[in-house]
Amino acid sequence: MVDRVYVFDLDDTLYLERDYVRSGFMHIGDVSRSHFGVDGVGEHAWSLFEHGTRGNTFDLVAAHFSLPPEATRVFIEEYRNHDPAIALQPDALYYLRNLPDDAVGTGVVTDGFAEGQRRKLRALNLDDVLDNIVVTGEHGPGWTKPSENAFRLIESKFAGREIEFVYFGDNPTKDFNAPHQLGWRTVRVRRPLGLHFAVDDTVVVDETISTFPMKDAVGDQARRVKGRLPQ
Repeated sequence: MVDRVYVFDLDDTLYLERDYVRSGFMHIGDVSRSHFGVDGVGEHAWSLFEHGTRGNTFDLVAAHFSLPPEATRVFIEEYRNHDPAIALQPDALYYLRNLPDDAVGTGVVTDGFAEGQRRKLRALNLDDVLDNIVVTGEHGPGWTKPSENAFRLIESKFAGREIEFVYFGDNPTKDFNAPHQLGWRTVRVRRPLGLHFAVDDTVVVDETISTFPMKDAVGDQARRVKGRLPQ
């Protein structure tokens, strides 16, 4: 049996990023109510998102509600630093509880605002469950995918061992370039509600799935993770 290390992207791979967005907007709604005395901000922001708005949502919200100039800055800071109400997708939770028998290690490689990504990991109970977590924002701009740096760092943890690395991601524009070049097995998790679902592959992946396999557990697979996943 070949020993394998299973490494995961975070957003839209293990949970739905739209759930994080909605959580952030609902928090902004609370902030707007307490700071500016205005209701409906969170719901309006979510409506804009569902209709395709990206990137300038808080500017549009501030203008719509005639909020003061500092509102956009406050919203951005609060959104990035809020404690998200998110959960692992059921198939991802099951898979992490029941890793294949050949698993000898796990990992995460995730881009984005570092503190925000750490808050997501804590909310999902993954920071105490998965090994080799690499939040690229903690290492500098040269580490953001498609850089190979994060993947090479994980490889270095298993130096001298005969290991096959498997990487699960969702974004074909950046997730698979580096692991593909390094000879890793690549699996695209193409969730219908994922933000990159409609994006065509730019790098050939070994496999595309819509959910993680949910097969009966074998032996003591659930003991392979070092922490405790939510029930």
